[in-house]
Order: sequence, then structure tokens, then C-alpha cells
Amino acid sequence: MCLNHQCAFSLLEVLVAAAISAIGVLGAMALQLAALRSVQDSAYHSLAVALASEMADHMQASQILQQMPPDLAAIYTDVRLEPDSAVRGQASNHCYGLAAHCSAAEFVRAFSAHWLEHVDTTLPGARVVICRDAAADTSARWNCQDQVDAPFVIKLAWQRKLALPAAGAAATSTPEVVVAVLSYAGVP
Repeated sequence: MCLNHQCAFSLLEVLVAAAISAIGVLGAMALQLAALRSVQDSAYHSLAVALASEMADHMQASQILQQMPPDLAAIYTDVRLEPDSAVRGQASNHCYGLAAHCSAAEFVRAFSAHWLEHVDTTLPGARVVICRDAAADTSARWNCQDQVDAPFVIKLAWQRKLALPAAGAAATSTPEVVVAVLSYAGVP
């Protein structure tokens, strides 16, 4: 036999235990979501490093860093991608294949267009800048200190899902990945 006061107290204990359990489950779900976002952002970071390395390897393999003609340097420094820009379908395949006859400038433009398409389809809200930057090793920023003797730098960013951007701040306000393209000394 239970008195009304005792039954009400037991019911209150059960409700408090259920509320604490619900808060614990919600906390566990939030932690799981944060872990998934972190894994996804880590995967995007790895992809961005691989994409920047691909372009850096292409620039080095072209053997244009030691004796780069100004027209080819201008092509590389014109490689830019802003979030939501239309780059799909702009790449041409006429410089690829056994029968292709392209100048060095045409090949650099074609490769750069294909690479930008790949970046745009791989990284959400991608932003890319390739430039000569004398201060790339001191700070990650989008503007470049263009100097003729400065190394080429590939800067990449994407829309991150880890945290909401601050009010008025751009989602890609600083580069996430900055890769300096070093020239090989002594390469003919």
C-alpha cells in the first residue's frame, strides 16, 4: 500500500532520472555529430593537400620554374577560383592524347582548367589562388606579395562544416592549405 505522498516522490525520481538520461543521450549524439564533421573536414584537408601537390608537381615537371617565360608565369598566376564560380565545362581536351599539338602555354591553360574543375567538384565552396608570394611562410592570407624572385604558392580553402562562420566573416577568409612550389636547383 502506497501513500499518495510516497508514490508522488517515486514518480518524481523516475522523471528526474529520465530527464538526466535524455540529456546524456543528446550529449552523446552531439559528440557523435562533431566527430563525423571532424572526420569529414580531415578528409577534405587531405584532398586539398593532394590537389595542391598535384599542381605543384605539374609546375615542377614542366621545368618552367628555373627559366619561366613571362607568358607561362602569367598563366599560372591567373589560376583563381572563387566559391560558386562557374568553372565546369571550361576545360578543353584538345591538348591531351597522342595526336595533340599544343604550345606550352596552351597545355598549361588546359591542365589548369582541368585542375580547377577537379578542385571545384572535390571541395565544397572551394577557393584557389596561385601566385608568387614572398611572405607565404609567415602568414596564411589570400593577397600575395608578387615579386619576380618569390616562389609560386598554391593556396586552397573550402567551406568547412566544423563551426558556423562569425557574423560578417567569409567562410574562406584564410587559406586552409598553403603549398610553396620549390624549383629544383641545377635542373636544366
